[in-house]
Amino acid sequence: MTMQFTNNAQFIDCGSDASLDDIAQKTIVAWIFPDSFGGSGQGTVCEKSGQESSIDGWAFDLRSAAGPQPRENLKFRQFWSGSRGEWRSPSGSIAPGTVWYHVAVTYDRGDLANDPV
Repeated sequence: MTMQFTNNAQFIDCGSDASLDDIAQKTIVAWIFPDSFGGSGQGTVCEKSGQESSIDGWAFDLRSAAGPQPRENLKFRQFWSGSRGEWRSPSGSIAPGTVWYHVAVTYDRGDLANDPV
């Protein structure tokens, strides 16, 4: 099934079952065809309680940031109580309005390298 979202307020709610909390190892996969990077340069691919203060929440986003070092990439954030880790794909790895992308991130809290790949 293909979904088309035309504004910032549209999303698919898959629930928030407790079985999805505190997952030490996870892989998030999606096919996306972004028309843009979303409102304010951020478009959510998928998230679970992606708030700064949440315990073991995460967010997988498209990002565009202007400035001296402009970035257009995918960004994965893992939140812990009072802290977070953040990883980005290389700048320019996403070009909205061009092609479908198969995107994925794998995270393992037990791995000392702690790098999504």
